Amino acid sequence: MTATHLPGRRRIAPPVGATASAAVVLPNAEESVVLARQYVVHVLGTWKVDKDITEAARLLVSEVVGNTVVHADSPTGVEVTVWHCDTRVVVQVHDDDRRPPIPRDAGLETECGRGVLLIAALSHTWGFEVHSHGKWVWFALSA
Repeated sequence: MTATHLPGRRRIAPPVGATASAAVVLPNAEESVVLARQYVVHVLGTWKVDKDITEAARLLVSEVVGNTVVHADSPTGVEVTVWHCDTRVVVQVHDDDRRPPIPRDAGLETECGRGVLLIAALSHTWGFEVHSHGKWVWFALSA
């Protein structure tokens, strides 16, 4: 996995207090969910981030990248950026699809449709930014 940034994608501003960052571009494919999890765990381990925060980031990046793979038309891939800040970790995922993430009202028997709700429940804060080349979906975890 190579740290890179795709040309043409508008960079989202670094979070306030950011002291380190790492980024990777992955294909918009099912195996990228696992690769994104591994990447985030590796980066946060290198930065010696608390294991509970790392586990939450692993779960949430799986949800965001999984949503991208299932719902987004992103031929240039999925970009995952991880930021370490003084008091938090921020993970941003970019895809080429301009449609915003929409929370669903998943029924008890439904196997999917809870990703956005899970992100909202487990993160300190989350959001998205739509722009001309797609969107960034991000979440922050208190460190």
